[in-house]
This record gives sequence, structure tokens and C-alpha cells, in this order.
Amino acid sequence: MKFGRVVIPTIATVAVVILGIAVVALVARGVLASEPASDPDPTPTPASKVEIPSESGPASENTAEPAATPTPITLERPVLPDKSPAPTTQRSTRTTRSAPSAQGQGKTYTWEDGDRTLTVLLQDDLVVQKTSEVAATDVVVVKGARYSIVQKQAIHGSDTGPVFESESGGGLMTLPGGVLLALDPAWDDAEVEDFFSQNSISADLVSEMDFIENGFLIDTEPGFPSLDLANELARQDGVLISSPNWSREVEAK
Repeated sequence: MKFGRVVIPTIATVAVVILGIAVVALVARGVLASEPASDPDPTPTPASKVEIPSESGPASENTAEPAATPTPITLERPVLPDKSPAPTTQRSTRTTRSAPSAQGQGKTYTWEDGDRTLTVLLQDDLVVQKTSEVAATDVVVVKGARYSIVQKQAIHGSDTGPVFESESGGGLMTLPGGVLLALDPAWDDAEVEDFFSQNSISADLVSEMDFIENGFLIDTEPGFPSLDLANELARQDGVLISSPNWSREVEAK
């Protein structure tokens, strides 16, 4: 019982001391919180001047300058030169012709050269006439010893002949008349005569060519009669060659 009387007052005393310490701490915290914060130094330190010690004299002043704003670069598209081809002036001449001309092309004609079929184009703007009959008003394209090629005009009649041009090139071509014919060399005279008789070709129109066996030159009118007869005979049996007697451009004015 004595132990209990001593212990109880001691515990109460300790509790009172602890409570007092807590109260003091709370009061101190409130006082500190209520005090105003100390004001900063109202005089700012200027930042625009920096003194740098120098061996040769007083400190120099460096004033900070704002950074320069970069100027944008403008790219301009260069002006390109005009590459369009300059217009050219074309001049047409008929004194020298090595390929078919688009101008003056008319009807197409064919003829047999052995086992080949060749094509010629009628030149509607040209005619062939005797050189001795060329007038001062004629525009001569090709002048020959016997025949000349001139530009066609209203004054030219039916006595003039046609002018052609080879589709594969080679210049102008005319038909002075005649057919070059080569028959089967195995035929005898009777078979040759029978061939001419069946085609209504009289003996006085046939000339024998010595340089080829059974080779003949058949006389015809100039122009289309030569071409027509050559094509007619070329389709018959026993005929090796049947070609118009072409005259090609050989002399230009």
C-alpha cells in the first residue's frame, strides 16, 4: 500500500511537466510565425556594368547589347534563257531531189522489176516535154538533151508526158517509151513469135537485144502506154523481165 501512494503522485508530476513543455513549444511557434520576414536590401546591384581589372589602365566598361536578329535570306528563282528554237524559214527547191516529196504526190503506180514490185508516185505539178519546145515562160526543173522536166502550167497540153518519183528515192523518173522484155531463154523462135502474136505485138515494133538471150525492146508511145504494157506482160508465163523503159534524172539545170 505504501508503494501505491508514492507512485501515483510521481506520475502526475511528470505529466504536468510534459504538458507545460508542450504549451511553451506551441507558444514559441506562434510567436515566430507572426513575426514579419526581413525586407531585402532595397538597393539593387546594377548588372549593366562590370569592372574588369586591366594592367594598362582603369577598368573598362562593357555594356551588354541585345543579340542581333538574323535577317532571313530570300532565294530568288533564276531566270532561265528561252530554249525555244528560233523559227526557221524553209525554202523548197526542186532542182535537187533525192527522196519523194510530199508536195505534188498524186496517184501511186507499181511496176515489176524481176521478182520485185516497185512503187512510183505521179508528180501532179511536173510534166516532161521536148527540150526543143521549152518556152521562155517555162520553169525548168531538169534539162536534158532530148527531154526536159518543167513545172506544169495551164499552157501545157496533152503532148507533155507524166513525171514520177520513186517511193524509195532515186530522183525523178520519166517514160520516153518502150518496154524491156526478157523471155524464157529455152524458147525457140516459134515460141517467141507465138508469144508476140497472142499479145497483138507486131514484128515491126520488136527489136532484139544481143546481150541477153531472148531479150527484146518493144516500141511504145511515151508515158503511160509503156507502163501499162510492161505490167500486162509481166504476169504471163515465160516472162523473166518486163520493165518500162525508164529515164531517170541525170542532169539538173
